[in-house]
Amino acid sequence: MVGRFCADPAQAECIPVHPSASVWPVVPEGECDVSGGCRGRRGSEFVRLGVVVSGCPMTHDRLLAHPGASKVHLRSPVMPLPEAKIKENLSYAYIHAIASREGFAIARTVDDFDSVDVTIDAIGPLEPGGVWSPQIAIQLKATSQKRRKMKMGTEEVFPFQLPMKNYEDLRKKRMVPAILVVFFMPQQARQWLSHKEAGLTTRRCAYWVNLCNQPPSANASVKTVYLPTNNVFNGATLRQLLLQSSKRALP
Repeated sequence: MVGRFCADPAQAECIPVHPSASVWPVVPEGECDVSGGCRGRRGSEFVRLGVVVSGCPMTHDRLLAHPGASKVHLRSPVMPLPEAKIKENLSYAYIHAIASREGFAIARTVDDFDSVDVTIDAIGPLEPGGVWSPQIAIQLKATSQKRRKMKMGTEEVFPFQLPMKNYEDLRKKRMVPAILVVFFMPQQARQWLSHKEAGLTTRRCAYWVNLCNQPPSANASVKTVYLPTNNVFNGATLRQLLLQSSKRALP
C-alpha cells in the first residue's frame, strides 16, 4: 500500500511513499507540491531543515518519478555504529594520526586476547647504533565521562576505571612493552569531531600510563588506575617511548 510522506505533518502537502522503501527523503519546507491526506506514516524520523518530523520511507524510483524530485535530497537509512564502537574508532584515528605524522608504522590488532589493541613501530633505528625497529604495544580506551582531576602526592592525575582483565595483562613483564592510552572525549557527541575548510578537529586528548610491575588486585571487575596529567600522548611522547623501548629502558 502506498502511503504519503509529509514535509510538515500539520499540513496536507505530501509526497507519495512506499512502506518498503530503502531510501529516506529529506524534504525542504515548501518544496513538495503534491496535495493529499497524510496517511501511511509509521513514525519513522526524517530531518527537514534541522527539525525531526514523522513520515514514511519512499522507494528510489517512485521518488525520482515525482515532478519535484530534483528538489528532494536522499540519504541512506544505514543504522549508525554503536556509540562504544564510534568512540573506539575515533580514539584509534587519534593515535593513528599522531603515529603517521611522526613517520611510524601503526597496526591494529586483529585478535586482542592479551590487552593489545595497537602496535606502533619505528622504521629502522631511532638513533645511530640503536635497536632496529623498536616497538610498543597499546591498550586503547576511550571515554566521554567527565574528566576528574585529582591530587596524588605532588602529582595531578585522572582516575580511570580499567577492567581487571586489562589490568592483570598490562602489569606483567612483556617482550614488547605495553602501555595504557585513554582518549578523553567531550560528553556531547556533537563535539567529538568537527570539520571546516581550514581543518579537521578531533576532541579532546589522550593520556598514557605504564602499568608494568603494578601490584596484583583482589578486585572482581574493575581497577582504578591513574593517568598523570603530564602524560599527554603526542608525537614527542611517542618518539620518547619508542626510544626507551629501543634501549630496553621501558619495562
